[in-house]
Amino acid sequence: MAAAPTLLIPLFLLHHLLFLQPDSVSALSEADALLQLKKSIQNPEALSSWTAGADPCTSHWRGVICFNGVITGLHLGGIGLAGTIDVEALRQLPGLRSVSFQSNNFSGPFPNVGSIRSLKSIFLQNNGFSGDIPADAFAAMTFLKKLWLSGNNFTGAIPSSLTSLPHLIELRLENNAFSGNIPDFRQSSLKSFNVSNNRLEGDIPSELQRFDTSCFNGNLGVRRDAAQNGGAVVSPTLPSPSNKGKVVVIAVMLVVLCISLMAATLQRPKESTKSQSREVFSPSQSTKSKRPLPTLSISGTDLIFVKDEQVVFALMDLMRAAAEVLGSDELGSSYKAVIASGRTVVVKRMKEMNQEGKEGFHAKMCRLGKIQHRNVLPPVAYHYRREEKLLVYDYATEGNLLLLLH
Repeated sequence: MAAAPTLLIPLFLLHHLLFLQPDSVSALSEADALLQLKKSIQNPEALSSWTAGADPCTSHWRGVICFNGVITGLHLGGIGLAGTIDVEALRQLPGLRSVSFQSNNFSGPFPNVGSIRSLKSIFLQNNGFSGDIPADAFAAMTFLKKLWLSGNNFTGAIPSSLTSLPHLIELRLENNAFSGNIPDFRQSSLKSFNVSNNRLEGDIPSELQRFDTSCFNGNLGVRRDAAQNGGAVVSPTLPSPSNKGKVVVIAVMLVVLCISLMAATLQRPKESTKSQSREVFSPSQSTKSKRPLPTLSISGTDLIFVKDEQVVFALMDLMRAAAEVLGSDELGSSYKAVIASGRTVVVKRMKEMNQEGKEGFHAKMCRLGKIQHRNVLPPVAYHYRREEKLLVYDYATEGNLLLLLH
C-alpha cells in the first residue's frame, strides 16, 4: 500500500515535463509574436506603429483589436501587405478570435490558419492565394463561424472538413477555381453561402437549395435537383408574372420620392455638415467580377422603422454586413446586404437629396411604410442625416426592372 504514492511523484513530474515545459520555453509575448509576424510580411511600412518595447493594446498598433489587454483580433485589410503570413506567430496569441488579411497582395498556398483552433472569423478574400486546400484543413476549428476565401485562385476540391463545423454561419468561396462536387453542407446555422464562378459540377445538395441561384452561377456543370429543376444547369431565374407589378410599383415609388426630395432642395438653402463615417468590415465581391466592390459607408446613429416589425435590426448590423453594389445613378447607389440574422435587404443611399427636413422626410417614409398592397413592397426602415439618407427595403429575389419591362 505504501508503494502507490511513490509512483505518483514521477508520473506528475513526467506530465510537467511533457506538457508544461515546452510552452514556457517556446512561448512568446504577444508583442514579440506580432513583431515576428511583421518580419514575414513585405511592405512593413504599413505596420510602422508596431515597434519593439511598446504594448500593442495601449500603444494603438495598427489593426490590433484588444479586449481587457488581450489581443482578440487582427484587422489588416487593404493596406498593401504581401509576402507570407507567419501562422506560427499567430498561434502565440491565445485570445485571437478574428483575423482579416483581405484585399492585400498575399500569394502562395493556403496559410495553415486551421491550426489556430480558437479562431471564429477568417477573412482572406481578394488576395492571390492559390493551390489546393487540404481536406482536413478545418477539422479542428470547431468554433469557426465565418470563412471568406473569395477572389483568390484556390483549386481542387472544397475541403470536406468544412461540412463538420457546427457553428458555421458564413462561407464565401466565389471567384476561385474549385472543382469537383459541392459538399453536402447540413448546418442549419449557415446563413450566407456562395460558390459562384468556380469549376464545380454535379447536383446542388438539397440542404443548399434554400440559397439563391446566383450563389451557384458560373459553374457550368452544376445542376439543381432534378425533381425541382428538371436536371437543368443552373442559370439566372426570371421573375414570375405575378411579381412584375410589385417591382414596377417599387420603381415608381422611388421615382416619386426622388422628385419630392428634389423639390424640397429647391426650397431650402444649402448647408454643409461634416460627418464621420464607418465602413463595412467585410466587403463583398461581385459574382461577375474579381475586383472588390466599394464598401457601404454609413454615418450616424440608428435606423427608424416605419413598419411594424417583430424582428428589428440596427444600423450596426448593416455596417457589419457584406455589401454588393446593385446599381447607381445621379442620386446615389443601391446595395444588397445580408445581415447576420440571414435577412437580405436593399439599401438605397442618397446623398444629393440632403436638404429635406427631418420631419417632412419622416412623414413621407411613414406614408410609404403604411401602404398595404399585394403588388407594393414598402420600405422597412430609413436612416436620416442631412448629408445622406438611407432607405431600407426587403430584397426581392425575382429580378430587376429591366428584366420585367423587356
